[in-house]
Amino acid sequence: MDKEKGAVRIQFSVNNLSDWNSATHMVSREWNPLFDKTFGAAVSQEFTWQESCR
Repeated sequence: MDKEKGAVRIQFSVNNLSDWNSATHMVSREWNPLFDKTFGAAVSQEFTWQESCR
């Protein structure tokens, strides 16, 4: 927070760990070729971004 400029910066972080159990609820293996390379393996995703406001 920069009170002199009247600005705020917020950082968001999202982490997601998906494994075979969560992946098979929505998409079958035949529909997604990525499952051929990650059969049953856990896949981790991380997203981080910042927003600035005045």
